Amino acid sequence: MLILINVYTYSQVIEINPVKTTLPFLELFPNARIGATGEIGAVSSSFYNDAGLIQNPALLAKNGRYAGGSFSYMPWLRNYIDEIFLIEGNAYFSINSKNSIGFALKYFSQGNIIIRNEFGDLANINRPRDLSGQISFSHIISENWSLGLGLKYIYSKIGEGELTTGYTIKPLNTFAIDIGSEYYTGFAISENSMLNFNVGGVINNFGPRITYTDDPNISKSFIPAVLRIGVLINPDFYLAEDLRLNIDLAYQADKYLVPTPPVYDNTGTTIVQGKDPDISPFRALYQSFYDAPNGFAEEMHEIMHKIGSEVRMNYLNIIYFALRYGRYMEHVTKGNRKYDTFGIGIGLAGLSVDGKLIRTNNYYLDNTWAISIGYRTNLEELFKF
Repeated sequence: MLILINVYTYSQVIEINPVKTTLPFLELFPNARIGATGEIGAVSSSFYNDAGLIQNPALLAKNGRYAGGSFSYMPWLRNYIDEIFLIEGNAYFSINSKNSIGFALKYFSQGNIIIRNEFGDLANINRPRDLSGQISFSHIISENWSLGLGLKYIYSKIGEGELTTGYTIKPLNTFAIDIGSEYYTGFAISENSMLNFNVGGVINNFGPRITYTDDPNISKSFIPAVLRIGVLINPDFYLAEDLRLNIDLAYQADKYLVPTPPVYDNTGTTIVQGKDPDISPFRALYQSFYDAPNGFAEEMHEIMHKIGSEVRMNYLNIIYFALRYGRYMEHVTKGNRKYDTFGIGIGLAGLSVDGKLIRTNNYYLDNTWAISIGYRTNLEELFKF
């Protein structure tokens, strides 16, 4: 009886109501540098360009001419199963000092799922997998302001065949767009030091609702459209004529732009709190800010908070060494993902290697790691970052 009373009291205080989306792999980031700084990608130091292919396409153009690419690998939920992983490859190129273009490909393998019939005999083996291909373009519209646009093609397969209802399940083909902006400026704080400031915003994964089946009785799902707003300050110190110390400190807030599940009556058909979730993605862009059943307080709970930091030593833009730390925080009623991220980065003459590690009390996420290998160069000064 005491256990039942405690559970009942707890349920009155904490009402679990996570936002529901499909294609969750779009919100997983195998890039080790981004991942090590709390998965912050709406803003970035001007020292990095490939951030524009992870979250905010506006970050590709940086008032210069650069080219590069990277490859990333991240095993996922290895404490649960050893078959799940993500890989990502990208490349980018500055057309001129104001326009840049980039390409990215992400693949998510979920291992094998064995399906048996009612007699326990092997019926099928499904291998769910997801793939996204992206092209991004960034343009600098003024000395301090850039805009970016990304277009994604998405393929997803969770299985094939006929359902018990007589309808079929099939692979999914869809698309999504990213649109973002970044403003950046700098101030001299001493003869040999600068304080750089960046603020950025982006909407990721805006696209149509989807379904894997032709069953009209199954509602279409929202993909994880999300608004990200970030701010970064970057003190830049010249320790010597050829040696620089950079400290990146960033904060980012993310919020899904999809409906919050309402509260229904006992029949499950009439909404008693919240708003109707059967709406278009365009309407969800604004309704998602006021549709939570518990009002403004619950809307605030839907914001995911991220902090990230990096300390980087840079010698003549030829060699650098970086240490990174981040923190990801999600409210207990919306998923309760809380973890720390750690990372290291080394670069020499354009080549770079980055690693990340997640530490958390969540058994399935703890010790998740990723590695990225990349190359980038200043097209006006080859073999320099």
